[in-house]
Amino acid sequence: MTAQSAPTRGAFTRGAVVVVLAATLSIGAVTPRMAGASDGPSVTTTVPVVKCATGQGADSGPAARLPATMTVRVAASLTSSSALYVDRYDVVRMVGPKGWRCVASLAADGGEDLVIYLSGSPSPGFFHSLTGRSRATELTVQQEPACYSCRLALACPFFAAARALITSTYASASMLAACRRPPGEVITDSTPSTRYFTDGPHVVGHAYPSGGPLRSLAVAYFGAATYSYVVSCTLPAGQRSLCRGALGWFVAHHRSI
Repeated sequence: MTAQSAPTRGAFTRGAVVVVLAATLSIGAVTPRMAGASDGPSVTTTVPVVKCATGQGADSGPAARLPATMTVRVAASLTSSSALYVDRYDVVRMVGPKGWRCVASLAADGGEDLVIYLSGSPSPGFFHSLTGRSRATELTVQQEPACYSCRLALACPFFAAARALITSTYASASMLAACRRPPGEVITDSTPSTRYFTDGPHVVGHAYPSGGPLRSLAVAYFGAATYSYVVSCTLPAGQRSLCRGALGWFVAHHRSI
């Protein structure tokens, strides 16, 4: 769906995608806390649900019925400042700043991008390329559940196992070249399946948006047999705690599979 996931996609099967993602969504499942990944103790609270405009690469059937509010568990510091952003088919959910807007793009094979952006800013539009330099202030989710080469391409900058699979399966020098991380992109913590990383100011890295004056915080996940994601957050320093809380929420609610 993005420049990182350009290889050929398979046929769309929304039912299979929903099954995979439903297996990963677990309110009670929490991965080990990463340094800087959360913002203090978590509490249960009710947040507004924002339904994102969603572009689609194939007929996805009827939209999901979503309530006006949902109960979630978030960092205590976020209880009064966050909302839950959901695409119209309820494939991806993401916590973000209250009062912002969102747009989602669902590809023909189920891969999805979801972008939360400041109200009043131009919409990034559907199927916007989440690569390259950007000065935007946003939270983004890039998720690949079906396309195998897309899963590897999204994860390979951070996981040697993904790079090895590219070598053994595709023998593609161009794919491997895209796996390089730029100077200034730093992995800050990790588990076998997750990598927390930062793109410093003016570093055009794998967090999106990056390359502007703000630091980007992000987390990458790789499941060789399941799916990959990269979730990133670029906000002013005064809102950095919301970034940490949002990334921690996403990881905690998508257990390793």
